[in-house]
Amino acid sequence: MATKPKLAFTLIELLVVIAIIAILAAILFPVFAQAKLAAKKSADLSNTKQIGIAVMLYINDSEDTYPMSVYDTQSNYLVPGSGDVVGTVYDSIMPYMKSAQILISPTNPPGIDFASPPPKMSVLTSVGLRGQGTFTHASYAPNFSLFEDPSLFASTKLVDPSLAGLSISVVNASSLSKPAETVAFYTATYVTLANPVPPTYSQWCKDNSPGPTDAFSTNNFPGDTKVMGGINIAWADGHSTFKKENASFATTSTTGCGSEIVPCPTYHMPCDLSGLPDDRANTWGN
Repeated sequence: MATKPKLAFTLIELLVVIAIIAILAAILFPVFAQAKLAAKKSADLSNTKQIGIAVMLYINDSEDTYPMSVYDTQSNYLVPGSGDVVGTVYDSIMPYMKSAQILISPTNPPGIDFASPPPKMSVLTSVGLRGQGTFTHASYAPNFSLFEDPSLFASTKLVDPSLAGLSISVVNASSLSKPAETVAFYTATYVTLANPVPPTYSQWCKDNSPGPTDAFSTNNFPGDTKVMGGINIAWADGHSTFKKENASFATTSTTGCGSEIVPCPTYHMPCDLSGLPDDRANTWGN
């Protein structure tokens, strides 16, 4: 009785199958990567939306006034190197968010180290201050002109009590001329003190700014565009949008741009996202 021959793939057939699988993988893997990035981008946009809503809830409970970017909870003035416990805008809006995880972008976790305890060197410990402990990291930076701080001297961010009369005031929401065009929070990274300007700044930034000269100011927090090719922005009216790295802004400041008293863009992607349209000059170089 004859036995049935065993069925098996030939070497050529196996190679053909492997080649087909390799071709399909080469086609599909980039698609999967793009889908994953799109999901992270959407999650990041959702975070900025929730942060924007938290800010609006805060001002509704605070006589229409925006929270301070940073303030001393132990002294009248914020003095770097004092070791005082400070509060930040993040601490202020935390009760209006479900968790501190909202502050961390899935595109670049865990974000900027703001307030982790020693021995780690966070943004706050780098200037000799301590956080309240409600959060440690955040991937989103505030518009420093929207979240002002009367305890900080406007230009240097270093406070001398004798300069108290020159302190800037907190911002009232009703004073905003263009809330839908005013940046509140945005996806950001942290740039440390350096000269020349670190490569994380775009060419526009390199050509138009000396770079960060402090440890906690707008020049230290450019938009983080390296993953998404742009950033998500929460605007002062509560809506959120995505802006590409080379995006331009129609909003202008009529109080001057540098030494010239002429209308100029309030914001410059991706490195200068502080300022109030039609209200004050762009904070860079002024």
